[in-house]
Amino acid sequence: MSNISKMFPLIFYLVAVLISLTSMTRMIEEERIEIGTLKAMGYTNMQIISKYIIYSLFACIIGGVLGMTVGLYLLPNIVWMLYSMIYNLPEFYCIYRVEIGLIGIIIAFICIGGATIIVATNELKQMPAVLMRPKPPKKGKRILLERIKFIWKRFNFSQKVTARNIFRYKKRAIMTIIGIAGCTALMLTGFGIRDSVNDIPSVQFRKIFSYDLSISLTNTKGLGKLNEYFSNNENIKNYTEICATTAKLGEKNYNVTVFVPKNTKDLNNAFNLTNPETGEKVSLDDDGIIISDKIADMIGANIGDEVNFIDGDDISYKFKVKDIMKNYVGHYVFMSKTFYENNIKQYKTNVDVLTMTATPIPRTLHMSIVGVRDMSVIYEPPYNRKQVQTYVLEYDQEVIKEAITKELERKGQVFYLFNNVEKIMQKANEISLLVPEAKVVYAHGRMTGNEIEDIMEDFIDGKTDILVCTTILESGIDIPNANTIIVENADRMGLAQLYQIRGRVGRSDRQGYAYITYKKDKLLSEVADKRLKAIKEFTEFGSGFKIAMRDLEIRGAGSLLGEVQHGHLEQVGYDTYCNLLDEVVKEIQGEKAVQEIDVQIDLDVTSYIPDEYISDSSQKIEIYQDIALCKNEEDIQNIVDEMIDRFGNMPEQIENLLDIARIKNLCKKIGINKVQGRRKFVLFIFETQELNININELVQKYRNRIKFTQGIKPQITLALEDSSEKGTLKEVMKFLKGLG
Repeated sequence: MSNISKMFPLIFYLVAVLISLTSMTRMIEEERIEIGTLKAMGYTNMQIISKYIIYSLFACIIGGVLGMTVGLYLLPNIVWMLYSMIYNLPEFYCIYRVEIGLIGIIIAFICIGGATIIVATNELKQMPAVLMRPKPPKKGKRILLERIKFIWKRFNFSQKVTARNIFRYKKRAIMTIIGIAGCTALMLTGFGIRDSVNDIPSVQFRKIFSYDLSISLTNTKGLGKLNEYFSNNENIKNYTEICATTAKLGEKNYNVTVFVPKNTKDLNNAFNLTNPETGEKVSLDDDGIIISDKIADMIGANIGDEVNFIDGDDISYKFKVKDIMKNYVGHYVFMSKTFYENNIKQYKTNVDVLTMTATPIPRTLHMSIVGVRDMSVIYEPPYNRKQVQTYVLEYDQEVIKEAITKELERKGQVFYLFNNVEKIMQKANEISLLVPEAKVVYAHGRMTGNEIEDIMEDFIDGKTDILVCTTILESGIDIPNANTIIVENADRMGLAQLYQIRGRVGRSDRQGYAYITYKKDKLLSEVADKRLKAIKEFTEFGSGFKIAMRDLEIRGAGSLLGEVQHGHLEQVGYDTYCNLLDEVVKEIQGEKAVQEIDVQIDLDVTSYIPDEYISDSSQKIEIYQDIALCKNEEDIQNIVDEMIDRFGNMPEQIENLLDIARIKNLCKKIGINKVQGRRKFVLFIFETQELNININELVQKYRNRIKFTQGIKPQITLALEDSSEKGTLKEVMKFLKGLG
């Protein structure tokens, strides 16, 4: 159908050119006397010819402009309006290819102008006196038909004259024949297509695809209830459960739709598979695949041949063609469930999968943290890469104009993300008015692949300055010269999504800028506010993992065994949830869950986060929580690195706070539940009577500096040599390490 759609305009165009050629030729021949007069008056051949060239040029321009107006603006809208009466269609949009119209005008002028020059030049070869006389008729010559006496004698006078004129004026006859043939061919082809199109749907969707209704499910969550409904509904005669996917077939990788029925016997309820040559029923079994006849012709496959099959994961197989089915619309492959499981599903069980992402979804990240999946984190940025400067602010046209102008002044390009297809054209016009010197284009997912490709190629080549687009920008776009991105209504987007979008800029050694905006005076929801704060906060390299962790905290880990990819953990918190999950798993496995000791630290040291270091109270709480949840030195060091990166060098109060976290971890290992400072002494209180320490060695090491008290909760008192804050913390940690 696509080839027919390309041929029709070409044939129409050729017919139009032919008509124009005939008209110009006749006009020059009819103005023979005028040409002779002009030549006699002293006009040069070039001056006379230019008159007709200008005429043909104006004719081409006027006709081309009218054609473009009708073809680009009027006819598409009329067709769209007519279809809108029948179907519920989205808002009309059309990409106007003016360059095609201009090419048509140029080609038409070359053809018509060239013919004009040739005809006029031939006429001007004659003398003015000859040209001023009417053109004499061609000399009568006997034609071949006259030599065939028994036929020629049966012609009347009119027929003989007509036959002679056809052969005497061959050019006119040929052009007339071609014109009539072209018009007739177009007419017959049009009627043929109409009849074919009218017949194909009834055959395809009544005889071959015999079902009345199809329901597509993106997941199997509600499949059980749906089957129950079908089984109990008297109005439903039968139904068929089919898994559908896409694949590639043949050496040239033609796209096909793959159908895998749950029950092969039920396939006949929905499809009538017949052989195109014999008309006999085609049965699906476990010996091979059934393919439609058109794709079989395209890949040159016959029954019994092995064909190349590539699934959605780009894994290649060799499958035997068990049979070929008659089909009119689309390319299809049918295989049984058993065949699929034995050849595709089973094959995939031994495949190791490496997934790379900057922002894993909450459930995937959670599975990695608890050990269900392996995970590695890469923090090293590409060479010479700079951090993207991020601004989270209310939408302001002046700020947007300044950002765009700044980028254009350094010969860069701008991404403008506006995730509303219906209003994207309006937004592109608004940006054009805001920055008139910039060339603005727009793109969205409802455009065809070729349209988007053309727009992106122009943008990559630097022919356009600003690309207004939807979230199709989110992935797969790498344009080093585009280093400013503006996101409108960012509060409607997910955290990982915003991080991916921001990553479209700053992909070279130039500084990237991201303007994350939301509506002015809009009251943001709690979740949206958290997302925007996170995207503003995490700007350093390798922050994708931190973004994902924050997203995990905001949206929850989802279902570990189910299909839900995220879900809130209510008020327990993610770490508490993990601890509870670990306890339950160990209980199921028959292991005894170890209860962690709640350690109390009461030392005479200053340990807090000063306001001058972190002013935001929510960030403070977050840091406090992270420190409290540290289980080893590695966790503490990660917090140290994060705080230095975000806020600079740490003051002494925070260092003391981290030392207290270290002391807590040491106490948990030894079994101490309380550490209390009393002037120049520190008291250590154990959780139980069972001590795993050698008291005698301890007394020999510290001599008269320690005092041991036996009881239900044994106690050790340590005399400090240095009672300063740093000295106290240092001696306590040294003492606990000696106990461990």
